Amino acid sequence: MVFGLFKKKKEKAKNKFLELEVKEIINETHDAVTLVFDPAEQNFHYLPGQFVTLIFEIEGKEERRSYSLCSSPFTGDDPAVTIKRVADGKISNFINDHIKAGDKIKVMPAMGNFITNPDAKTSRNVVVFGAGSGITPLISIIKSILQIETGSRVILIYANRNEETIIFRNLLDQLKEKFANHLHTIHILSQPTVSWKGLAGRLTKETLKEILMDLPDFSVQKSDYFLCGPTGFMHTVEETLDELKVAKSKVFKESFVSSGTEKDAATSSPEIIDRQVTVVLDNEEYEVGVPAKRTILESGLDQNLDMPFSCQSGLCTACRGKLLSGKVHMEESDGLSDEELEKGYVLCCVSHPLTDDVKIEIG
Repeated sequence: MVFGLFKKKKEKAKNKFLELEVKEIINETHDAVTLVFDPAEQNFHYLPGQFVTLIFEIEGKEERRSYSLCSSPFTGDDPAVTIKRVADGKISNFINDHIKAGDKIKVMPAMGNFITNPDAKTSRNVVVFGAGSGITPLISIIKSILQIETGSRVILIYANRNEETIIFRNLLDQLKEKFANHLHTIHILSQPTVSWKGLAGRLTKETLKEILMDLPDFSVQKSDYFLCGPTGFMHTVEETLDELKVAKSKVFKESFVSSGTEKDAATSSPEIIDRQVTVVLDNEEYEVGVPAKRTILESGLDQNLDMPFSCQSGLCTACRGKLLSGKVHMEESDGLSDEELEKGYVLCCVSHPLTDDVKIEIG
């Protein structure tokens, strides 16, 4: 099969990007900075917990990375993201070392399903589990709930290595002072200094159960739970909540790392062969040849189709499209909600066509 891109209509589709100016840079810790953007004259909207994709040109190559917004749309904050330096991380190190106030960055509109819509009429307990940089979307959710839901209570359980690695430590102290009756923060450090007086050690299921059981006027089953952090941390929290009989509908999670467990099996499956798919982008139809060992997104990009993308691991949903016909196999679906899956949405970055009539509408 000869692979190529064929357009059925005129004019190549273009993605919609914003260009935001960096208004301020805040050093949160020795290895994490917050970029505060000036949204002036930009139509920028988001919900608590969503993320944006930043786009850079480095050494002649376009690089994209997704970062959760740590600001709240309900508190008058300028939109902001916090980036923790990652060992050998091209973009995280570039941002920490080189980005300065006044720089302009190309940004994709905010997206993501890890959100909350605070309601002034709501009164609830919200338990927030964070570890390391997983605090970034959670702080947006915390600030929003505290601001709007004056009858609600937020309990933050936040795990870090030591005192110096606690992102937003000063902000959390300020929020505690402002919302003394509505915010309860519990820190647990795996390698604290000798002066640390809080909880210490690894976060275990037993520790979590003790923390939750010790909370006054608290019902485990009647609370909402938000969690974000490393894979091991997430598994510990999920298993604990499951053992406590918490309904899955009350648990909301954000993953920063894809499991990728199905990828090898998917690409070697006899069902996955060379096929053509139709991609509908901004009302234009394109015929894309998809080799067996490439995903729909990879194939579109290989053939110069300007498809939206970011993480390319099935988490950020930037490449989300609606399957209008045919069948696809997704290597990873954690980025999509159950409702999106039921409506037929797929993630092009981890999808392979299984039939010859696959048609996907993006946008």
